[in-house]
Amino acid sequence: MFFCVASAGSGVVYMRHEFTVAANNVKTIEVSTVIEERRYARLGAELSEAMATNRLVEKNDQFALGLVIPRDHQIVRVSADVDQRLSNKASLGLLSSTNF
Repeated sequence: MFFCVASAGSGVVYMRHEFTVAANNVKTIEVSTVIEERRYARLGAELSEAMATNRLVEKNDQFALGLVIPRDHQIVRVSADVDQRLSNKASLGLLSSTNF
């Protein structure tokens, strides 16, 4: 009888230990998720800053690239869903670097 009670007690202690280990693992994952979300937000802000028009003009001048703003006749406006259009081209084998 004593061994049954002792083994049940040991089982309870073991389960509590496992719950604690699982909770610690969850907490670690939550912390790493928050860190990655902050990193993602920071990278998004840096990308937005780098893609600002005035920043791009500065880089163009700095590296003497000679790039100019495209003229109206060089711009193709697409009214359909772009994702669907590219998906259709890819599935038909028409997607290449020359016919975006």
